Amino acid sequence: MHANPRVMVNDDIEDFFPTTCAAIVYDTWRYFFHFPKDVARTLTRLTTRRGGLPQGARTSSYLANLAFWAVEPELVRKLRSMGFTYSRYVDDITISAKTDQSRNQLGLAVAMVRSMVTRYGLDFGPSKHKLAHAGARMEVTGLIVTDRTGG
Repeated sequence: MHANPRVMVNDDIEDFFPTTCAAIVYDTWRYFFHFPKDVARTLTRLTTRRGGLPQGARTSSYLANLAFWAVEPELVRKLRSMGFTYSRYVDDITISAKTDQSRNQLGLAVAMVRSMVTRYGLDFGPSKHKLAHAGARMEVTGLIVTDRTGG
């Protein structure tokens, strides 16, 4: 995330843990960690419940952070080439830019992130989408990044 960003967009993936399906978890074990199929299946059964990641399990946050391992690095590169910085902590995604961005560029950046999320069968919580421009209070995961409101 940029220090003193000019624009920031925050989104939260809705019900991230239970909707991160066993197939995503299996792919992580199989293709990220390179476990054999039978080991990946066993680890998937041990780390999922009712077809998703159980909230509160020690392994869930780690596996959730790896959910997009195959596509996230390319998204980061594309956004960086457009002047954006991308950051994610489990289900909280932030895009920021140090320079003013056109409405079209900002819309394209948000659409790229949304495309990655929906590709995995996930979606954003509509009430969690926040857009802030320079001069406004900006927060990421509850931490104040800039507070130009006099506080």
